[in-house]
Amino acid sequence: MMLRSLSLLLFVLFLLTGCSYSAKSVITVAGGSAGKDSANLEHIVKALRRHRDGCFSKRNATMLITGAGQQREYLISNKLSALDLRLSVEKSRGGVLLELNEWSERHFSAYAAGCYQQLKRRLAGDFGKSHIRVVESCKNSPCRSD
Repeated sequence: MMLRSLSLLLFVLFLLTGCSYSAKSVITVAGGSAGKDSANLEHIVKALRRHRDGCFSKRNATMLITGAGQQREYLISNKLSALDLRLSVEKSRGGVLLELNEWSERHFSAYAAGCYQQLKRRLAGDFGKSHIRVVESCKNSPCRSD
């Protein structure tokens, strides 16, 4: 419920500020069983929060947790930019869903691009590149440069 309220607040802010777009990337970590997906979700969140200088560390970001069990979702908001990471278990196809948004940007800023690359490297290292699927949503070109 709190996540919905926060999402609604972000949407209203989005409309009031005249933002017409966000740079967005959706990363899916291939699924297994429901229990394994939940464990993978917890592993990813702990790893991101532990990394002292990481974009989503306890030091550099705030975190909102909603739901329980398979319904648990995390919203991690970076303190230094309009960068959010939403993590949840993908219920329909299985796996862990990570949605990275940088608000008010058509493409990721240099800071967000660095966070994005760091996130992809961490996931590939933990789960293997073949288990990671990335879908980007930026106007007319990729969200970042590799």
